[in-house]
Amino acid sequence: LMSMSSISGSIIGSYLTMVPSTYVFTAIPLNCLNALLIANMLNPVDVSKEDDIIYVPSKAEKKDFFSTISNSMLVGMNMVIVILAMVIGYVALTAALNGVLGLFMHGL
Repeated sequence: LMSMSSISGSIIGSYLTMVPSTYVFTAIPLNCLNALLIANMLNPVDVSKEDDIIYVPSKAEKKDFFSTISNSMLVGMNMVIVILAMVIGYVALTAALNGVLGLFMHGL
C-alpha cells in the first residue's frame, strides 16, 4: 500500500508542466501522509500496553557517527557487488540460451 505514495521524477515533471509548482510540491508530502492514513484505515493495528515498549539503547550499545557511516558504506558496496554479479549472471544465461537456440534455429 505504501507504493501509492511513491512519485517518480518524470511524473513530477509532467505535473509541473500542467499545474503551478506550488501545488505540486505541496501535494507530494500530502500524498505520503494520505497513503499512511489509507494504509492504517485498511489494515488497522491494535497494540496492547504490554507490547508498546520504546527501546532506548544503552551507552555501550550506541555506535559513533563514523562507524555507522562506514558500516552503511560497506553494506551498500556489498549490495552493489551482489547486484552486479546477478546482472552478469543474467546476461551470461541469456547469451547461453541465445547460443543454444541459435544451433536449432538459424537467425537467432
